[in-house]
Amino acid sequence: MICIPLPISRGALHEMEEDGFKVLERIRKVPSPRQVPSTISIGISENVGSVKDVSSRARAALDIALGRGGDQVCIMDGESNASSAVIRLVLRRIRARVRARVVSQAIHELMIDSDKILIMGHQREDYDALGGIIGVTSIARALGKDVRIALSKETSAIDKMVNVLNESEFWKENIITAEAARVWVDANTLTIVCDTHRQEMVAAPEALEISERRIVIDHHRRAADFVENPLLTYLEPTASSTSELVTELVQYAGGGVKLSKAEATGIYAGIVLDTKNFVQQTGARTFEAAAFLAPCRERISKRLNNCLLKPSILSNCVLKWYLKLVELKGLLFP
Repeated sequence: MICIPLPISRGALHEMEEDGFKVLERIRKVPSPRQVPSTISIGISENVGSVKDVSSRARAALDIALGRGGDQVCIMDGESNASSAVIRLVLRRIRARVRARVVSQAIHELMIDSDKILIMGHQREDYDALGGIIGVTSIARALGKDVRIALSKETSAIDKMVNVLNESEFWKENIITAEAARVWVDANTLTIVCDTHRQEMVAAPEALEISERRIVIDHHRRAADFVENPLLTYLEPTASSTSELVTELVQYAGGGVKLSKAEATGIYAGIVLDTKNFVQQTGARTFEAAAFLAPCRERISKRLNNCLLKPSILSNCVLKWYLKLVELKGLLFP
């Protein structure tokens, strides 16, 4: 990320506001050799006394824009104290399917260029981290890559699902510890981090340090201690979960990606847990992801009931309604 300070007149600022900051759209259209979308985030401060205060407030505004996912403009108007300033988010990027499609293609190309791929989540993995890991692993497996999944020592929250996955030889052979990942990885290994972007929170920090080729997939707002020098960042705070994001990546990766019933259940569980049974931060994209997983998802068996929230009557009704709507109008991933 490159940060460039630029002074502008108040008249120029008002003109940009009136035309909706079209510079964002122009930057998105800049061609990229790997078809990764270019984005720009802008932080602006106005009506503050000193040059030092203007600079400090502009940087704070930029941090807010980045923390909300980037590709937008944030203006701080007024007091030098951030809590007193009037904050205007002039333009916020709405997550589009085209971006998921482009990111999926970019990840596909980076995987093709890699001999070894290491996939991990955050320490003390939850079901959303595991769901993200499962989805990304399925893409790498479809490409026939040498892939390993690094889990931290404290996996009690997901042990039951991991045991189900380990019934498959693939998962049993390729799930490794953080220590084993440190030995296995090298500088050219493509390392993919799911459900966190904070370097200190990853499941295998020493392995991440060794690898020089990194991808970050997360739905949390950006923090200060971001993973250093990623080749690709897919940060979407508007998404309900990392499992939702990864479900879209799997769908756009093509027909070669196959999910077993246990794998689809694991990704679905990540969506269910992070949305509290489709109650919190749930939108049409969330239900579309769940609907995509439904045909290959097995019912949550008794061995998983102790670690998964039982779907509420409301969430089941809403999902069934959405599936029926998809069936009638063909709305699923047009």
